[in-house]
Amino acid sequence: IWAITFTRKAAAEMRDRFLSRIAALPVAEASTPGAAETAGRDALSARRKAMLLANSHQANISTIHGFCGSILRLYPTEAGISPTFRTADEVDMAATERAFWRAVVGEMPADIQAQFDRWGISRRDLFEHFKQRWHHRDLTLVNPSTPPPKPEAWQPLWEEAVALARALIRFAPRTVSGAGDKKLAQWVIATVGAAEQMASSETARPSASGTPEDEPSTSTLVRADAADEPPADVIRLLGMVANYRTKDWLTQKTWNAAIERLDASAHKFKPYWEDQLDDFAARLSPLIRTWQAYVHTHVQAWTTQIMVQYERYLADRGILSFDDLLIRTRNLLVAHPDVRRALYARIPRLVVDEFQDTDPLQAEIMLLLTDPDTPAPAPLDTFRPHPGRLFVVGDAKQSIYRFRRADFETVQQVRRAIEATPSAEVLSLTTSFRSRPGLCEWINRAMAPLFPAEATSEQTMYTPLAPQPAWVAQEP
Repeated sequence: IWAITFTRKAAAEMRDRFLSRIAALPVAEASTPGAAETAGRDALSARRKAMLLANSHQANISTIHGFCGSILRLYPTEAGISPTFRTADEVDMAATERAFWRAVVGEMPADIQAQFDRWGISRRDLFEHFKQRWHHRDLTLVNPSTPPPKPEAWQPLWEEAVALARALIRFAPRTVSGAGDKKLAQWVIATVGAAEQMASSETARPSASGTPEDEPSTSTLVRADAADEPPADVIRLLGMVANYRTKDWLTQKTWNAAIERLDASAHKFKPYWEDQLDDFAARLSPLIRTWQAYVHTHVQAWTTQIMVQYERYLADRGILSFDDLLIRTRNLLVAHPDVRRALYARIPRLVVDEFQDTDPLQAEIMLLLTDPDTPAPAPLDTFRPHPGRLFVVGDAKQSIYRFRRADFETVQQVRRAIEATPSAEVLSLTTSFRSRPGLCEWINRAMAPLFPAEATSEQTMYTPLAPQPAWVAQEP
């Protein structure tokens, strides 16, 4: 039996309980007739019990990451890793990521850096994007190619933005106290300044690469459609308004003094400009989304190259993260059916505790090991674990690790796979051994209305608690 749980603490507790259970088993002396029947069906010979206790350190009880590490050490060549790999914890991996990133940024060609600068993408933005991509690299990347917004889409909106800014600049206060007012005042001044600079230049906008049109760029980020890009200042300033929120931008108190100096109608100023900016922001959103999708295509292409470099960087140092353990184990089982069958023969029973905390990748590994026949990769609910091979325990109402991709839908998919297996059984554990009948009744009344009548893809249904029979018998 191989037992898997979610945390090291839980694995240690499971191991302690396992040892306590063995130590408590009765001993049946083989030389005494009928001794085994007298001691009970769980009785062991003294020799076997001593052997179990002596070898208890070899019990296959671990976290999912420890379990996957054991598999990879059995098949390092097939997994494409060093036999002497080491697993780095989250702190070590964070330091490794930063060290690699400093090297990448230091070697970034100037034309690529200039392109990112023009798009308003900082090195920090790139680092955060790289980390998100890397930590979810087992997911299929959806990255459709999107052209930049056409001039007829952005030019009228830019002209409207300039008109708004010029109308507002005469009301701009001499000093601003709130962060929102600073943003609005800065936007007004920057927009008017950019419009005047563009109007005074010989061309309405700079070239896409920021270099003379006849000077070719060596940047791998500049595509054939780059010449159609709007000016960077235009997109940056329009984007500020697309992210506009009235409560963050406009404070009546800050602008009153400026309005009163012009003998304006103070009580009408705030609602009027809030409506104007809200309406303009709503009409800007589609344009900004198109622009972000265009830039995203280029950033994704660059990040993919960096991820290949990072994979080599880790391989050269023999480092695997917790995510690497899972991804490489899954890939090993999918790419090598012979390894999958060998492990199926080696692991006759797989017990998984705290199953509600299992993410789709971990669930796939469990199903691959208990069903060697279903071609992989495949949806989780199409696997058919062989009878007696997989035993899972979990409570979907306790699933709190969605930020780690553990969700109720994964539980449901695996449940459907198990239910479709011949002779499989799903048991609902509803007896509470900690609460008196009165408390169980109160919990049921309070909690039942908060759950759907039938399970959905996001939430389980409520199952009423039942007090243990011994306590029911004691109630008057």
